Amino acid sequence: GDKYRALHDVITKVGKATFMTNLTTAAGFATFLITGNAMLMEFGLVATLGIITMFFLSVLMVPSIFSYVAAPTEKELKHLDTKFVHKIVEKFVYLVENKRPLIFGATVAIVVLAIIGIRLMHNESFQVDDLPEDNAIYADLKYFEREMGGILPLEISIDTKKKKGLLDLKTIKKIEAIEDSLTSFNCLSHGTSLVDALKLIKRAYYNGNNDFYELPMQTEFITISDYLKGSQGQMTGGGNNIMSAMVDSTFSRARIQLRIADVGTIRMVSVTDSINNIIHHYFPPEKAQIDVTGTSVVFALGSSKLIDNLVQSLVLAIFLISLCMMWLFKSWKMVIISIIPNFIPLIVTAAIMGYCGIRLKSSTILVFNIAFGISVDNAIHLFTKFRQAIEHHNGDIAKSVDEALRETGVSIIYSAIILLCGFLMFCASQFGGTIALGLLVSITLFVAMFTNLLFLPSLLLTFRLKFKGAKDDE
Repeated sequence: GDKYRALHDVITKVGKATFMTNLTTAAGFATFLITGNAMLMEFGLVATLGIITMFFLSVLMVPSIFSYVAAPTEKELKHLDTKFVHKIVEKFVYLVENKRPLIFGATVAIVVLAIIGIRLMHNESFQVDDLPEDNAIYADLKYFEREMGGILPLEISIDTKKKKGLLDLKTIKKIEAIEDSLTSFNCLSHGTSLVDALKLIKRAYYNGNNDFYELPMQTEFITISDYLKGSQGQMTGGGNNIMSAMVDSTFSRARIQLRIADVGTIRMVSVTDSINNIIHHYFPPEKAQIDVTGTSVVFALGSSKLIDNLVQSLVLAIFLISLCMMWLFKSWKMVIISIIPNFIPLIVTAAIMGYCGIRLKSSTILVFNIAFGISVDNAIHLFTKFRQAIEHHNGDIAKSVDEALRETGVSIIYSAIILLCGFLMFCASQFGGTIALGLLVSITLFVAMFTNLLFLPSLLLTFRLKFKGAKDDE
């Protein structure tokens, strides 16, 4: 009933653990700073600063406020004796103490099934991936894809490496052949280039007769090329000459403008490779410089690069969190034992993505960094209590695990419920990335609750490990 003694004990007993849980969660978000993506870097920075700030508010403001208010009444403490939650904790204690082979066997089976599911995952992104199908932008994009082959920009730049190299009819015919070859791609719309301009000029020369919509003959090309040379000054002067969008001022570099459907990052790579092969057939690499670009290509390359960076940030997060736990527990064995139960939920979530056909993309891979940083908090709380109990019980591992599980089980369950409610709110969004984040993080944290309350204590009882320097904590 001593309120001030209670506040003192809370700060001294769980203050370090609270700092470590905030630090590991912040580390999960801070790793977004290495992704190179401005939006993710801002997200990681703001989240990290917010989590660190929350720690100081928790250990300074909350106890200060509680010191001025009245001590909680019996009614306000009633939730601590909730029979339903305590029955769940008691069930966990029974399973850990008496059914460890069953726990290990079930865990192995789940991991095997998870590995099979992970093999079904595939890495692919679409530009309008996260928009609902009834969204106007999504519907309009699909309409243009059906009617015109797509509207996303795809650009081809052909540098002949020769000044006025495009004033050679043979070169123009090669570009025409490339455009004809590209018509075999059903995801591409018809291109626009110098070839089209020359055809239009010839048709205009013959009073708009569509029968003459073709490349000029050699004699005609000489006259037209003189006209093109005359327009060079306008192009250099920065005017709005339409030719400046098709050739450069020296007539050495041509530009083919196309539109492509939102084919996804996997097919985009194959389409780009096929386009390069076609162009190199007419313009060998040693004779011309070819660049296939545009927002569609940049998106595909950017998505692949971002996913690679997010994988690196996840590895970094695991490493940083392991270092933090090593500093707290001073035992690599304890670090390994704590990491494994919190790595299993990540595997299970990845497997669910594989079985359900949820693609690995920038908006779904975020889940693993966030969830791992949060889920490992449960292990820190359980280990901290175990560390205190092992001294109280003179090194008795079984009694220490039992006490740690009973003392922290209720708080782990309550915190899991709160986190699930918070993240599941994201599922009310209409943006696919937000829905995926909320749903997948919730699944990961739900699985992590079981691994930390069943598998982690079972490992402690099986390997009978003690903390180094545990007496220093008393």
